[in-house]
Amino acid sequence: MLFRSFKKEQWIGIDSEKIWEFFSDPNNLGKIMPPEMGIEVKGIVAHRISAGQIIEYKVRVPILGRKKWVTEIKEISKTSFTDIQKVGPYKSWEHKHTVKAEREGTRLIDEIQYELPLGILGKIGNKWLVTRSLEKIFGYRMVAIGKLFGQEKSNLMGEND
Repeated sequence: MLFRSFKKEQWIGIDSEKIWEFFSDPNNLGKIMPPEMGIEVKGIVAHRISAGQIIEYKVRVPILGRKKWVTEIKEISKTSFTDIQKVGPYKSWEHKHTVKAEREGTRLIDEIQYELPLGILGKIGNKWLVTRSLEKIFGYRMVAIGKLFGQEKSNLMGEND
C-alpha cells in the first residue's frame, strides 16, 4: 500500500463558529467546489453532520467522467470531523477537516490521506493528475470561501507527497 498525503491550511478573518456552521452542512460543498466538477449531493441530507452519517454525491472526475462518491462521517468533535470514502475513485480516502479558532480569525486545516488504485499507473496518475486536481480544487475553494464570507484577505498554505 502506498498512501499519499495532501495538506492545506487557509486562514480567514471570520469567527470560527460561523465557519464551522458552514462546513458542518454537507449541502454547502457545491458552493466551494469548481463548477466543472459538477458536484451534486444526492437525496435528502441533514443540514448538520453527525458521526456515522452517509452522504452520496455525484461528481465529475478527470478522465473517469461522472462518478458516484459515497462518504461516511467517521468522527466528529467540536472543531473537526473526518470523512472516509466508502465508494469512489480512490482505493482509500480519509479527509480530516479542522476549524481552529485563532486570534482575529480562523484557520481551516484539511488533511487528506489517500491511496490510488491501479498500482504503478496510479502512482504516475498521482503526480500528473491527482495532485494537480487537488491543488486546483483547494485553490478554487480558497477564493470561494473568501467571497462567501466577504473576505479579500485569506491565504492558503500546503504540502503534499
